[in-house]
Amino acid sequence: LRLLWLAPQQAPSLTAAQLFSRASDSLPAPMAWSAELLPNSAKDGEYSWELPLGLPLERIKIALPQANTLAPVRLYGRREGKQQWQLISNGLLDRLPQTGTPGAESLQDSIELYGAPVQQLKLVVDQRGGGLGTAAPQLQVGMRATELVFLARGTPPYTLALGNPGAKAANL
Repeated sequence: LRLLWLAPQQAPSLTAAQLFSRASDSLPAPMAWSAELLPNSAKDGEYSWELPLGLPLERIKIALPQANTLAPVRLYGRREGKQQWQLISNGLLDRLPQTGTPGAESLQDSIELYGAPVQQLKLVVDQRGGGLGTAAPQLQVGMRATELVFLARGTPPYTLALGNPGAKAANL
């Protein structure tokens, strides 16, 4: 806790502070996942996907069909095809057997993202550990569901401008 006064010289001397917290009764919106997407292009350890529009992605999942997979990866993104690729995350994907429990596996098949809108994704896989297998990996993209309440007032036609930074504000 940090208290700031506009006039620090006039700040009272504090001898104690008592804080109370309250549990939030609103949970974050559930993650919405796409269907599995095949890459548009695939070459040695490099796969790219084109999404239908720029989406604020929060997580991606890569299907790991082959057991004993361990692959360091770098994920790049961009809004359009003419822009330069930007590194948006890196990580380690794995599907490994767990010791001590027959048939049990450890699975790390997702990468967390920060929600910047991207339309194209490129996954570069370090092939030194065998890569992701022989088939091109399938990708799922995830983001939080957005709830929009639309109040139709005034004269139609109406326009929904969610995500349009140039739209005129019509706050409730």
